[in-house]
Amino acid sequence: MLNLPSHKELYEWIQSLRSQHPNLQIIGTSAHGDKIINQCDFLKPTVLLLGNETLGLSRNYKEMSDSLVGIPMDGVASSMNVSCAASIVLYEIKRQRVLSRGTCGQS
Repeated sequence: MLNLPSHKELYEWIQSLRSQHPNLQIIGTSAHGDKIINQCDFLKPTVLLLGNETLGLSRNYKEMSDSLVGIPMDGVASSMNVSCAASIVLYEIKRQRVLSRGTCGQS
């Protein structure tokens, strides 16, 4: 978990990672994502970008993302606390990776 003052600090680090891991994906979260979290392939190496509760990801972080994913929600709320959102997305990443190994119920 990093809290950065600007996207500029992250951009160079991501470019360095991409040179080492060509199939690295940058996934941003957004209430207006291109797809919902279970439609994203989290079996690939992934950097997850989370915005704050009020404004979400900035335009620069969204542009840096390969894809934007949303968490399906019912009711009138359009966003949730960033720690709750992180927990849900990290659970989905773990779920997909465990299922791909056929080791359901094991770490």
